[in-house]
Amino acid sequence: MVRRNSHCLWCGEPILGKRAQQFCSPMCLALAYRDRMERKDRSRGEPPLPPRPTEQLPGTPGKVEVLAERFRKGQSLWHPQDAHFQPTAY
Repeated sequence: MVRRNSHCLWCGEPILGKRAQQFCSPMCLALAYRDRMERKDRSRGEPPLPPRPTEQLPGTPGKVEVLAERFRKGQSLWHPQDAHFQPTAY
């Protein structure tokens, strides 16, 4: 039995059965959820980069202070040119 106006919100196919459903299959539900999350992420956008990189090395108290300051200012925590450990050869 098909209820009146009972169509999948994702693909538009009729929903069969007596239960109140919004999607015709788990796949349509998953696709709708993924689409919603992607739109939500896009609406947030990426925070702006900090104006300049830091020379503080990862794991040091100075780097933690820099990260906390960037967080307070609403900036991205990481700058592409932040200092990092150089690999050492044995």
